[in-house]
Amino acid sequence: MDVLFTCVETPLMSVAWALKHRSLPSLLRDQVLALEKELRFLRTFLICIGTSKDIMAESSSIIGRFEDAFGKANEDLISACRTMQEKFSGKELYQAACAMLEMAKNFQPEIREAYGSLLKLSRQQHNIPLDPKLLKGLIDSLAENLTDLVDSEDLIASLKKQIPVLKEKLRFLRNFLDITAKKSIPDQIMQSFLSYVHFSGSTAASLSYCCWTDEMDEIVAGGMNIKLSELVWKIMPDTLELMEMYVGLLKASKLATSDDAKTGEVASFAKFLLENFVSFTDNKASMIQEELIFLLSFMIGLQEECTGDLGQISANIKTIAREAGYLEYKHLLNEGTEDQIKEMKHVADKLLEKMKLVKAEILLIELLHSEDSLFVLMRDANAAIHEELKFFKSFLLNPKQDGESFLKQAETVASEVTSLIHSIHGKKFNEEMVTKINLDLFWLLEKIKLFRSEIHLNELKNKEANSLFPMRGDTEILYKGLRSLRAFLMDIPDNDENREDRKLYLTYLEAAISELQPLDLPLRVNKMTEDLVDVYLAKGNAVANDSGSQNCSVGESMMQKGMQIHLFASEVLQLFGLFKAHMGQIYLQDVKSLQSNLPRTDDLGFINSLLQNLRELLNHDANHAASFAKQHLQMVCEELEFLQSFLVKSVKQKNDRAEVRDLWTCITKVAYEAEWVIDSFVLRDGPFTYHMLWLSAVMEYIKLIKAKAICVQEKYYNEVQDIAKPSDRAPSSVSTPELDEVVVGFNNEEKEIKGVLTRGEMKMDIISIVGMPGLGKTTLAKKVYNSPSVASHFHVRAWCCISQKYQRRQLLLDILCQIIEITDQIRRLDDDDIATKLYQSLKRKRYLIVMDDLWEIGAWSDMRQSFPDDKNGSRVLFTSRQQDLGLQAKEDGKTFPLCPLSQDESWQLLQKRVFCEVDCPNTLLEVGERIAENCKGIPLSLVVIAGLLARTEKTPDRWKQVLEKLSSYIFADPEGGCMHALGLSYEHLPDNLKSCFLYFGAFPEDAEIPAWKLSCLWIAEGFVQNTDSKSLEDAAEYCLSELVSRSLVIVAKKRSNGKVKSFRVHDLLRELCLKKAKEENFFQLIHGYKQLFSPSREAEGLDYDADSNNSFSSTPLEYQDRRLCICSKRKLFSLLKPCGRQVRSLLFFASNEIYPRTPYDISFICQNFKLVRVLDVESINMGDSFPIGLELLVQLKYLAVRGDVKSVPSSICKLWNLETFLVKALRGEVLVPSSFLNMKRLRRVHINDRVAFSSLNDKSDCSSLVENMETFSTPALSYGSVTEKMLRRFPSLRKLRCIFVESSDYSKKFTKFPVLDFLTHLESLKILYHGMVSQPCEFNLPLNLKKLTLSKFRLPWSQISTIGKLPHLEVLKLLSRAFDGQIWEMTEGEFQSLKYLKLDNLWIAQWKASNDHLPCLRHLVLQRCKKLEEVPSSLGDIRTLERIEVHWCSQSAAVSVKEIEDEQRDIGNEELMVLISGMEQ
Repeated sequence: MDVLFTCVETPLMSVAWALKHRSLPSLLRDQVLALEKELRFLRTFLICIGTSKDIMAESSSIIGRFEDAFGKANEDLISACRTMQEKFSGKELYQAACAMLEMAKNFQPEIREAYGSLLKLSRQQHNIPLDPKLLKGLIDSLAENLTDLVDSEDLIASLKKQIPVLKEKLRFLRNFLDITAKKSIPDQIMQSFLSYVHFSGSTAASLSYCCWTDEMDEIVAGGMNIKLSELVWKIMPDTLELMEMYVGLLKASKLATSDDAKTGEVASFAKFLLENFVSFTDNKASMIQEELIFLLSFMIGLQEECTGDLGQISANIKTIAREAGYLEYKHLLNEGTEDQIKEMKHVADKLLEKMKLVKAEILLIELLHSEDSLFVLMRDANAAIHEELKFFKSFLLNPKQDGESFLKQAETVASEVTSLIHSIHGKKFNEEMVTKINLDLFWLLEKIKLFRSEIHLNELKNKEANSLFPMRGDTEILYKGLRSLRAFLMDIPDNDENREDRKLYLTYLEAAISELQPLDLPLRVNKMTEDLVDVYLAKGNAVANDSGSQNCSVGESMMQKGMQIHLFASEVLQLFGLFKAHMGQIYLQDVKSLQSNLPRTDDLGFINSLLQNLRELLNHDANHAASFAKQHLQMVCEELEFLQSFLVKSVKQKNDRAEVRDLWTCITKVAYEAEWVIDSFVLRDGPFTYHMLWLSAVMEYIKLIKAKAICVQEKYYNEVQDIAKPSDRAPSSVSTPELDEVVVGFNNEEKEIKGVLTRGEMKMDIISIVGMPGLGKTTLAKKVYNSPSVASHFHVRAWCCISQKYQRRQLLLDILCQIIEITDQIRRLDDDDIATKLYQSLKRKRYLIVMDDLWEIGAWSDMRQSFPDDKNGSRVLFTSRQQDLGLQAKEDGKTFPLCPLSQDESWQLLQKRVFCEVDCPNTLLEVGERIAENCKGIPLSLVVIAGLLARTEKTPDRWKQVLEKLSSYIFADPEGGCMHALGLSYEHLPDNLKSCFLYFGAFPEDAEIPAWKLSCLWIAEGFVQNTDSKSLEDAAEYCLSELVSRSLVIVAKKRSNGKVKSFRVHDLLRELCLKKAKEENFFQLIHGYKQLFSPSREAEGLDYDADSNNSFSSTPLEYQDRRLCICSKRKLFSLLKPCGRQVRSLLFFASNEIYPRTPYDISFICQNFKLVRVLDVESINMGDSFPIGLELLVQLKYLAVRGDVKSVPSSICKLWNLETFLVKALRGEVLVPSSFLNMKRLRRVHINDRVAFSSLNDKSDCSSLVENMETFSTPALSYGSVTEKMLRRFPSLRKLRCIFVESSDYSKKFTKFPVLDFLTHLESLKILYHGMVSQPCEFNLPLNLKKLTLSKFRLPWSQISTIGKLPHLEVLKLLSRAFDGQIWEMTEGEFQSLKYLKLDNLWIAQWKASNDHLPCLRHLVLQRCKKLEEVPSSLGDIRTLERIEVHWCSQSAAVSVKEIEDEQRDIGNEELMVLISGMEQ
């Protein structure tokens, strides 16, 4: 045998020596490598036949020929190696390697035949003596062969999946051989194992040799695939005998093994069973392995020949282990399709439940043998549970065919049992806890009794015996009632607040079960006969006695038994009736609570939104609860659609007829009631049976209202007509005028203030504009602030709003962000450091700071140290209601008090706001002047009333109605001031705009509210609806423009394309919002400590202003309003854990605007606000993970969070309603699961600072589209098919902000940007470049792009032509060295539609352009272009140019712009506005 091995080992050593030479020519190296692999396969064959003398004897013929042939070839190979070493010539080695390789290939047919004989002998003779060392050598050699196969380019790809799995299984056998070789294993067990290893190894060697030598096509490879899978299955313990063998080995091994080593061996065996399968089970993998290791460890620790419960448990564990191995086999056979993976995960879940069930029995047996005195108190209950647990184990491990319908219920109850046992085991208890656990055990026992009774009744119901025929109808009724009872009881939440209810339900349950006991025993033994019916139906004795005859006929006897069963069923069904009555009482209580807090705005809009949500629910296949009650929900939807049409037709009659108005109220109430019941039902927020009964009740109520609506419709048939909803009619173009576009009066004040700001003494000065609310202080300050003469005078300007409850930190950041770029590093600074940073940023600069709406001197005192006085003419401008506030800040400061407008000025302002440049018709002059007079000279009142009149029919009668209403308000409350005009304007808003306007009150005072955020919130709330002509975003934009044009909100900032970027609301209008919101139950605003505490906590005498480390009551305060807005400290919010069963919108704003370093657990939200649709908690740091249970909030449409998260959990995909998803990540990149791309209702996604997708590759399924997605930021993109596939899933994308990450291939001459031209709806694109800057970038952008922002690309100016040729480009921003080079020479024919151009932080020195290059330019912004020498003078000749801004550029650039302004003034162009600030000195 040694001589035989030498024939292969010696040439292998020679080959290894040759391959160590680095200078080996590639051709020679390839040939030597090929020989090495062939020799390794020959070595495996020789080891196979050498493992036994019997096998060698059968193979003696081929062995002899093999020794003769390879003896001479080996000598030639050794000689060739010596020649190469001495003469550095590889020719001889090449020839020798070729000869030996050819010889080996000639033996291939014989070796394949020999393998067949070997396997046949191995199967027939099980007692062949085997050498463990040779078997280990066989597997080691075979492992190298399998590696060579995987590395082979010729092997068909489908085979490469099986081979690594086979290798891992063989490696386990190899390791097990090592373990058993060192232990005293009985000969019989050891011999059986060695034969098993030999057969597995020999079969693997034979199959691998065929894979290596045979020519294969796909058909042959398919057959080989099956053989490999079958081999893996045979290596697994697929039979009871094999499982017994493994268990015997483990048991024998543990006798001579330490506990740690024993655990390692068991873990190795568990991994062997599940190694590849667990990759399909996601987060279940570790749980399955952990449970299997526990069970196997328990089993090998049992004594031999266990009987009773332990013997049964041992058998159960072996069955489970075999199932685990079978799952591995099934995994190898499947192709990894979505359905197969889903099925495998389902099977894995089932397996895990079985494991937990068996483990629970083991733990329970340990508890039953515990001598702890407190456990003794629970022994009887535990023993009863043990008996029932064995029933469930038998039911689940061996389900009957006719019991399939009960499997789900059985799994649910079994899961409760196992959870309770796990919670008890290994813990210390006091008497109080034992009492609670006993109640839980009793509760579970009653559930189990009910479940078993239902099974028995089902068997009785399906009996075919004629003797039971009279009982068939009543048992059917009993069965259905019992099923409803069980479904109800299964769903009762197990928590403290339901404990009393559970006791009450147990009363009914016990009564029902006691009635069913007479049927239980005979059904269990399956012997319910006619005679036994007589015995067990004692309830019918009285009826039997009244029959008048003891010797009745068979027919009469059967009739009597039917009557007895009927009475028996009646008594049980009475109990079910009591159940329903009790649930009805609970329902009425909940409805009463719901209706007491219903919003009273936009009834029709709410019903439109409800119907839309209901249709989406019915179309959502994944919602099992909805599919269960689909028929009921469909009926509710149809009836509500009728009521909706009635509301649309009766809008005009609502205010004129009480009957119609009352009916509107009823319809609205039942719609809110239906929404609550349906949503609670879908979320399973409470018992299932609750909601099924309540859904029926709501349905009946809707039908009653529908009947009444039909009567009213017939009664007022001539009046009730279809009318279009106002919110659906939107103009094609939307104008968004600002409040200060038209200013009347204060000319003298404006001139004086400008003089004080730009002239006078050089020391820092304070100027104040003071006056009553609504006089126009802010408007005047803004007009002065934006004046070109003022803007060009100061190096730095900044504006901040001071609310009554201001935050010093936020004010500092608001000012600083207008001076320098705010980084995350700055945001992390404490308040004093930020104040120092502001001081340093203002030092040696002439600045103007506006502090708008200052309420008290404290705000100035907090900020004063941040404003240096360099005696350079810096100024601070206040606006305030307090007359002496400026003097408190600086005794000699200048104050400008504002007075109301005169009558002429009032009428002039009103007329301009209503008619613009057109004169007022004579017919309206008198009434118009009287309206202006009633506004008392207050500009805010005038512009708001003007907004109302502009949308009112311009006839004397209509204007007189406005006048009369305004006069009545003033007469009723002469001191109300301008609130009368504001209230009147609100009353005349369409219903949907009322809701939109009131939403502004939810934000903190003086907050600057982004337009996109309002739009997303309104859409999520259902305030705006889809129409055929425009999207939801367009509809929301129209609503915003309406509120602006009515002067109810103020435009804070505009975008470069002229659209509104953010809004503010005047203090008085916010007061109106809060007042109306309270009156109409629109939202509840909670501000600070006291409003967060319940009256009971007040009684406890807690100090609200103390540190929030106080110990608070564990009972959260419950809120009833539909929308809840909380402004408090973060810590207080997380400690008090407020809740609201009926809350649909939760907005949290931190009252302390400190950078959110400290994380808080906000998981309570997921339990306390289950019905929430809008959740905005981005003011609080949620830590490094998303809240636990977030996936339960399936109603969510809007979610905004912040935290130290690095990934988004895959469970987020369960939020199938989600439309807006905002994540402010504080730690950089966020990993998002690729399944996130399947969330079809997403409209807007913003994840900061960038998004990376996990498991996204060329093979990812990209077939499903997210058709609603319109805005996406900030994905990290790179060129390639993966990016393109991902973006193609967003065909409606309109806005994209991304980070471009360059690929690692630097050999290309161009850096390719991802292809985007297929995004035909994309209008806005913002790109930040991360990568090398040594090469140009090749763009492929959509032609319909309107707005483009590039940053950090450092491209040559020659490449800008690609951008210039975009035909619809209107806005271009080049930031942070987007283009490099000192000269930009523009080309004709490009940028023909460009209206806005911003160049920021570029190194450009010369800009060569003319008016022809930018024919449509309106707005030019140059910022931080410090090398720019001048702005082309011909740009002033562009007819459309309206504004040039130059900030922090060179002195020469600023001078050239000033010259352009002067030239335009000389030729009569007064329209061009030039703003210059921060010039380099």
